[in-house]
Amino acid sequence: MNEPNYARLEHKLERLIGQLRHDIHGGFARLEALVQPQRPSPWDGIDSMFDRFESRLTKLFFVYFMAQGVTTVAIVVGMLKMLR
Repeated sequence: MNEPNYARLEHKLERLIGQLRHDIHGGFARLEALVQPQRPSPWDGIDSMFDRFESRLTKLFFVYFMAQGVTTVAIVVGMLKMLR
């Protein structure tokens, strides 16, 4: 008598677990659709554009200040040679 009841309970549990898995997958699919943007924003490329600008500006500043340093050293060395 216990065996048929156990089989029926096991079948019912398997059906409920399958239903729960189906509901969970459906919920995740709906959540994923909400989280993903529908259309690309026109502002998406702004960050990469500013990153490129920043790196270019950093290189230009480095070149400018190195040239300033070399010029200053050349002037100081020239003045010292003139004073001797």
